[in-house]
Amino acid sequence: MCLRRCKLNSDCQSVRFNRENLQCELLKIRYDNEEKTPEELKNMSKVCNTDKLTPCNMQSVELSSGKSVCIRKHQGYSNVALNKVTQQSSNHYRYTTGHYAVDGYQPTTGSGECSHSAYELSPSLTIDLGHSYIIDWVSFYTRPDCCEYLYHDLQIRIGETTNWEDMTICGIFDKAAELGKTYGIQCPTCLVGQYVTFKIVEGGTATSNQLSLCEVSVFGM
Repeated sequence: MCLRRCKLNSDCQSVRFNRENLQCELLKIRYDNEEKTPEELKNMSKVCNTDKLTPCNMQSVELSSGKSVCIRKHQGYSNVALNKVTQQSSNHYRYTTGHYAVDGYQPTTGSGECSHSAYELSPSLTIDLGHSYIIDWVSFYTRPDCCEYLYHDLQIRIGETTNWEDMTICGIFDKAAELGKTYGIQCPTCLVGQYVTFKIVEGGTATSNQLSLCEVSVFGM
């Protein structure tokens, strides 16, 4: 019934069922296609009652009842990490540098074209985006050949400097990984920063931990 009403309304983009009054709410999304500065985005987030958050690409959604809600807008983002400068805490071999994590290639066999640290307690990889971006989410691609056990307690932070303590947590990957799979991690709020660091923060030992990222994407604007 809700979908039928939406189809008959040219302004309807999606629907939501209100359990309190048992009514369909037709959603009309208002997009502003003009590019906005971080300050304008911050002001927009204040209108959406998210002033405690860092600047985020927000959108207002008008309900059929006339009320408005504010949600994060996932359009307009692109991978801003491609071919950017990287710094890996160590290299397993000379041909496993951090560059291979942002070269745009996802290997389907073997570990070639993957970044790979040496054995250390807390291996890390930092990507310098060149300048600050508003970042929504990140993703990484695991090795397709072996070693799924390497991906544990992997924390991602974003900041204006490379100082780990000064960076803000975007998310942590702490579940069992599968080989040759891309995992996405959405930051709790959009974060602003120039540097993105992946780091194993817990578990393992200095003789068992390694960080291997076969492709990393950072979606920002």
